[in-house]
Amino acid sequence: MRADQAYWELAFAQEDLDIKLRSRDRAKTQFEETQENIRRGLLAPGEIYIVEENLVDFEDRLSRAEEAIALADSTLRRLLRPSSAAPLRAASSVETAAAAAATEADAINAAVTRNPNVVAARLTAQRAGIGIAGEQHQAFPQLDVFGSAGVAKGKTTAGDALPGDPELRAGVRLSFPLYWGPDAARVQRARTEHAQRQLEVSDAEDGALAAVRDAAIRIRARRQRLDLAARIVDLAQKKLVVERDKYKSGLSTLADVVRFQRELDAALSGALRARVDLLTARTEMLAARGDLHDTLSVAVQ
Repeated sequence: MRADQAYWELAFAQEDLDIKLRSRDRAKTQFEETQENIRRGLLAPGEIYIVEENLVDFEDRLSRAEEAIALADSTLRRLLRPSSAAPLRAASSVETAAAAAATEADAINAAVTRNPNVVAARLTAQRAGIGIAGEQHQAFPQLDVFGSAGVAKGKTTAGDALPGDPELRAGVRLSFPLYWGPDAARVQRARTEHAQRQLEVSDAEDGALAAVRDAAIRIRARRQRLDLAARIVDLAQKKLVVERDKYKSGLSTLADVVRFQRELDAALSGALRARVDLLTARTEMLAARGDLHDTLSVAVQ
């Protein structure tokens, strides 16, 4: 799960870097155009400070995005330990079409049968149950049958070996404890351990169900926030277009245009983060279900 989340963080950092590059390039173009308009006498000289501040701001955002992608690469590299020193690249874009997981009811049914913690707890409980039978068997009276076959050899007075006669031996041994206290204590201890392991199974099942419900809550909330983030992006783009038209008509200022540019950049990054958050919640759901490895086509040999 950590590797999957680190992968999506790298994918986010890559796409956010592209957003910051485009925003920086637009700010740079605007700065150069403003310089030219000031040179021609179309704008007041003081307007250059507004667009220059905007350019510096986007340069700073680009620098932070470059830092984020380097850190995301380092995190994923530490988990995957690739042999190559080349920078890692996320092959998948941050798309949420694959985030349509099964229903919560289906996820709960899968969790109680496939969640690794639940499966491990059940195996431990089964082993403890077998231990009760073993301790009970050790406490019973023991009846052992044994036998042996051989040749009885002898020697003459001169020391020469004589041909031996076949010899067979058989017997029965019966043993039982004089005091049942230690055996009864071992049996009781095995039963107590089995009861404890059964409680651990119930606890693991409760934990798996809680993880599924929590992941379902996150998926619903994050899907709603994703829809809102997409709406904010759409509104930010429309606001910027309107403000540019107003600026060309002399009804707005360059400072307002710059402000809307920054808001659009923030909205684009926010929508990208909302998509990553939804994919991360899906990963948490699959991990709680116990079939994350199947979804990612990971097999343990």
